Amino acid sequence: MKNISRQIVLVLSLSAVLGLSACATQEPPQPVALEDTSVSGLTIIYGTEPLARSVGFLGGKVYQDGSLKRMSGSIKNLTQATFPVEYQVTWHDVNGAPLPNASSWTRVTLNPRAQKPISSFAKGTEGQSAVLTFKVPADVEIFIPEPDPVEVMRYQQEQAARNAAQ
Repeated sequence: MKNISRQIVLVLSLSAVLGLSACATQEPPQPVALEDTSVSGLTIIYGTEPLARSVGFLGGKVYQDGSLKRMSGSIKNLTQATFPVEYQVTWHDVNGAPLPNASSWTRVTLNPRAQKPISSFAKGTEGQSAVLTFKVPADVEIFIPEPDPVEVMRYQQEQAARNAAQ
């Protein structure tokens, strides 16, 4: 009788431990891509994971404008908070080597769910592709809130439509 009681207690204990461990395991959040190469001739780099979740780049394209290449698009705030972002455009030659005349960092303040246009010309005819890098300014301590799910869905739909059109 004692053996049966011990076995029952052991089975119940194991069941409780397994049940608690199953409750404790949650699926980890999906990592956010810090680099986007979906636009031909353009690489978009987000400096941090919170920034990559909170902003998006819409309508990005690199095209010939006269004798020079041009990059254009808009940065979009996917949150309901205002915060500053800095960006820099670096042009590369046909072999992928960076050209020496990189632009300086430009600061923009993004209002909730707002878009800001970004444009850059290659500094010479050898410029073929662009790298657009975003970062949170070093002199600003901010908390970047979680993005608004509705804005994220709209952004993803715009991205999907753009990818379907290519």
